[in-house]
Amino acid sequence: MKKFAIYIPTDYVVGRLRYGHGEGIIEAESKEEILKKLKTEEAYDILDYIHLEVDDWDVDDYEYDFSSIEIDEIEEI
Repeated sequence: MKKFAIYIPTDYVVGRLRYGHGEGIIEAESKEEILKKLKTEEAYDILDYIHLEVDDWDVDDYEYDFSSIEIDEIEEI
């Protein structure tokens, strides 16, 4: 029997983001240099290298858009 990966986008998702954190890679001479920059306006430049990760959320409702389904066959090795 074949296996298929399926992707169905949502029309909407309603809920709450509870908390998250930022992650990224920053080049600097030292940890102290980064901490010093974070206390100045240069902190906004550093944030360009940080992406938000949502750690906890609560979904109240959602609806799928069945008109945009993508289906790909999974190749068995």
